[in-house]
Amino acid sequence: MKVFILGAGCSKHCGYPLGPEMKEDLEHFGQSLDPQTSPRLRKAVTDTTELMGGAVDTIDTLVQKLYDRQLDSPIGVENADVQTKAIVRHRRAQTASLAISAAFLAKEKRARELGFSRYRNLLYQLFPGATSNWFAINRSACPHVLTFNYDQAFEIAFLDRFRITGYSLYGQGVLNSGLNVTGIAFEPNAFSFLKLHGSVGMWVADFPGDPMYFQDEPDNKDPANIRDSLFFVDSPNNHDESELRRDPLLFFPSQRQHILSQETGFLFRKFAQAVWNRATELISNATEIHVIGYSFSGIDRGPILGMLSQAQNCQRLVIQSPDAEEICNRLKLERPGLRNLIESALFTF
Repeated sequence: MKVFILGAGCSKHCGYPLGPEMKEDLEHFGQSLDPQTSPRLRKAVTDTTELMGGAVDTIDTLVQKLYDRQLDSPIGVENADVQTKAIVRHRRAQTASLAISAAFLAKEKRARELGFSRYRNLLYQLFPGATSNWFAINRSACPHVLTFNYDQAFEIAFLDRFRITGYSLYGQGVLNSGLNVTGIAFEPNAFSFLKLHGSVGMWVADFPGDPMYFQDEPDNKDPANIRDSLFFVDSPNNHDESELRRDPLLFFPSQRQHILSQETGFLFRKFAQAVWNRATELISNATEIHVIGYSFSGIDRGPILGMLSQAQNCQRLVIQSPDAEEICNRLKLERPGLRNLIESALFTF
């Protein structure tokens, strides 16, 4: 069984920024928003980029610093009580996820214009010889795909390739990503496309007893339609003016420990746990793993290496990246148990 792991380098050709480019990209996006229709979104983006300052260039690092209490002074809670500090840190992380969601949704029209030929080629590699009828495919024999990316470029290419009607995109009958109309579940013996950090287009809302999950399939969204009303309560009468309709279903590497420790503060905790458990299972059973466009240099480096160390049946671990040789040499030194499996390949994605 093959497993493909995709990093940010895979979506670069679709117009999505790499991690270190995120701050500048968000600044440009914020400036493009109409102050008449999107004042709250503009504020969310500005608050996020200003908090990043000159020393933080990725959202992952920003959230890590928030939860490590390194930004208590900039967010004004240095002298606040413990509960207030926790609430404000969480809200600022939530604001960052909102900024990313809006910015990436605004890019989808441009992604279509640029094309997604490399994702299309990957789909032919995953499903060779398949017709446009998704339901004619033997999904139990297909490789699995895990991605760290928040964007929906893979999904856009997928919907361009296959006819899907009457089924939820992320549900068990299609991408098998764990997000079903009836709750969180996977078809155990079928192809899975797992978003290890959640995704734009996925949402969660608080509900008495259990969170409610939602999904919006990718669409040819016009950036002009990215406005406050898509994200916030339209009429804030008797509500906080910043109240969200629903939270973006994004979770960051630095939140992993909190999620795994069974803390209930995160609405997305059960979904994140289910996705990571499924990913660990797939990697453990994989005979061949291809890591494409991922540098092993982020905050999630430790967890993914921990997963790879459990790949007891793996015979090949192929690294595809412009710096593949350097990454392979580093991994061989750090993870001697994987040394005989690791090989580099040209970055052809």
